[in-house]
Amino acid sequence: MKILAFDIECAMVSKTAAHILSFGYVLTDEHFTVLEKDDILINPCTKIRVQAKSGEGIVLPYTDKMLRKMPKFPAVYERIKSLIEAPDTIVIGHSTMNDVRYLNLDCAKYNLPPLCFRFWDTQVLAAEEAGDFNALRGLNGLATELGVTFQAHCSMEDAEMTLFVFQKMCEKAQLSPCELLAANGGEAGTSANYEAYTATTAAFREVLKERAKKKEERRLAWERKQKRLAKAGEEGIAKAGDEGAAKSDAAIIVQPKN
Repeated sequence: MKILAFDIECAMVSKTAAHILSFGYVLTDEHFTVLEKDDILINPCTKIRVQAKSGEGIVLPYTDKMLRKMPKFPAVYERIKSLIEAPDTIVIGHSTMNDVRYLNLDCAKYNLPPLCFRFWDTQVLAAEEAGDFNALRGLNGLATELGVTFQAHCSMEDAEMTLFVFQKMCEKAQLSPCELLAANGGEAGTSANYEAYTATTAAFREVLKERAKKKEERRLAWERKQKRLAKAGEEGIAKAGDEGAAKSDAAIIVQPKN
């Protein structure tokens, strides 16, 4: 069994494309011995727009000039596919649904077959460990807790940090990677046909059900409000029409004869 920790950075993200600029990964054996790692740089075919002119926002260790010379996503697709769809491999990320979404967007953008794989999320695992799914922690926060530093938003270093977090969780629980993932009703996320479903634990599934319930309640409340407003508007128009007709009749009644 192998473990693949990965991370993705994008130049910008829209509804139809992610403009992936890097796919960083670390591949290890089941004992966390590193077998291979790399930061696959990709020409996103657009300028980096994740940092505001004021300097605020995400700061990436990549430049437009550096990426302009790199291959486009279709040229590295098969390499990424071979890594992420490899059999007997645990695929893990941090806030993994975002990265899976980026892959699906760019596969669709270039008319490439969708990637089909199962994945896990250290952000969900950390929330399960803390017993709190309301404030999901980022890699920076977890790194601080573990007393380590890394270059955030460098895909390969993010992947290495994700792997480190996962390893420390296994050591703390005194469980193997497979045992830790199966604990607490863990279920892998899935990606197929350009659609993805998040990795969960039993507790997280209950949280998601409650969130979905509240979202549906808000939707129904909004619909009821719209119906009330529409009805009030129709009644107001009808009332205004009746008053206008009454005034017209009154004007006719008092109109003097010529």
